[in-house]
Amino acid sequence: MSGNRKLVIGGVVAAAAMLLMAACVLFAGLAHASSEGDRDASAYAAELAIAGLPAPAYSAQRLAGTICERRSEGISESAAIAYMEAPPPPIASHHQAMAMVMGAEWHFCPAYYQGGASGGYA
Repeated sequence: MSGNRKLVIGGVVAAAAMLLMAACVLFAGLAHASSEGDRDASAYAAELAIAGLPAPAYSAQRLAGTICERRSEGISESAAIAYMEAPPPPIASHHQAMAMVMGAEWHFCPAYYQGGASGGYA
């Protein structure tokens, strides 16, 4: 096998592994690499990036503040997720919206974290 062909096959395998990892995070209930209520904007930004929404930590922290404020006003988790994916145009896909809302809850307002129990996985 030529060197170029090995390199291409290796790249394809690595890309597939990365996609599988991202899918596991999105479909297995959003694995959080830090502690609930830790207010870790960098960890939240990393989760958003895995979901395909790269953002600097300061932007992620502002987003979390907005989401937590809405949740404190009585907006349900499923309604917050639906708002993020509502047209026109959609802000995010359903799974990206889940990452945005549930990650914000996990890191910044854990009292509201339901992990999709309210219908976020519909």
